[in-house]
Amino acid sequence: MDTVKESVSTSMSQDSTNNILRVDDREEKSPHKLFAILIKLEANFIKEHLPIGDFVYNDYVFERKWITDLWGSIIDGRIFEQVENMKENFDHVYVVVSGQLKECINIPKFNPNVIFGAMASLLTKSGINVLWVENDTQLIKLILKICEKSTEPYVRHMKRIKMSKEDIYACMLAQIPRMGYKTAKLILDNSKIKIQLENLNEDELLAIKGIGKKKVSLLMEYF
Repeated sequence: MDTVKESVSTSMSQDSTNNILRVDDREEKSPHKLFAILIKLEANFIKEHLPIGDFVYNDYVFERKWITDLWGSIIDGRIFEQVENMKENFDHVYVVVSGQLKECINIPKFNPNVIFGAMASLLTKSGINVLWVENDTQLIKLILKICEKSTEPYVRHMKRIKMSKEDIYACMLAQIPRMGYKTAKLILDNSKIKIQLENLNEDELLAIKGIGKKKVSLLMEYF
């Protein structure tokens, strides 16, 4: 394990700035023609004998499982060992399932719930990203897109919410300690209270159902 980890770490440190997808050369013998798909999509990749995972991109590692292979690796526990190994060596770990459940119909004692349970365990207990695609073309497209997005700067998209004058006043009132937005809305929705906070009346506030003396005292203290 230590030898493998040292090998992966050294390789990553040398090539991590290249942004080139490394593909395990053993996939060349696979009947699913992954290299043909990569070439067709004009992907920037190199073949390499990878000690861990099937695809590596900087600190991202992808373990690709055809649906029938996934079943076998769940039954013998191999998938969980592979995942722990990937977690020890990479910051971002993905298991990508390729294929459809109907392809397992002839497997003796096949149970789709075992597949779903294993995927749920990988997600919730191991903290692994688990993805599922219908075929290998989708698999390669998805991996290439993840690689592309991984190098883009993070941009936080803020949705502007249109607020009414009453909403703004409610937010202002809710800033008072122990007041809360719900109480603020009770005050502002009451027909007897004008939206002029500097003119709040103690008797009118006490008349509002749901607002007690303590909160009225707080309000009067602030306004």
